[in-house]
Amino acid sequence: MLAFPLAMGLAGPLGGGLADRLGPRPTAVAGCCLTALGLLLLVPLGGTWSPAEVAWRLALAGAGMGLYGGPVQALVMTAAPADRMATGRVGRTARPRSRFRAGPGRGHRRVGLAGRGEAGVRAGLGLAAAAACAAVVLLAVVQRAPRTAGAPELIAADCTEPAGSH
Repeated sequence: MLAFPLAMGLAGPLGGGLADRLGPRPTAVAGCCLTALGLLLLVPLGGTWSPAEVAWRLALAGAGMGLYGGPVQALVMTAAPADRMATGRVGRTARPRSRFRAGPGRGHRRVGLAGRGEAGVRAGLGLAAAAACAAVVLLAVVQRAPRTAGAPELIAADCTEPAGSH
């Protein structure tokens, strides 16, 4: 299971660098595609799979998450009007934190609904893979709404924070 967060942590800085070179949207789409691919490859999970067979798929999904985390935050922050930047930042950071807190309870409930054993695990992985695939489409297709007339353009320094402030 540690393959996912390890790959996510290693890919995070790479995602930032790629977003600086290629732009946040293409980097986010690529990362989301890797996450979806890793999850899709886990759907046929079987009881005979070795830990290594599971780990590389989890690592692929984790690397994708690491690639798109920063670029998605940049997309959210640049889409927010200048006078609503703080609201955009709070919404962007509070939502994942609440998911981490509520995740175990939700996961337990979903396993109960989907059934136990391999069928339940496959159902959960299938749902996660479907959500990741939908995110790919949304990131690739949905474009930022144009700013209203007279709204100031964002300056990169407006959405950065000193290191260690979070």
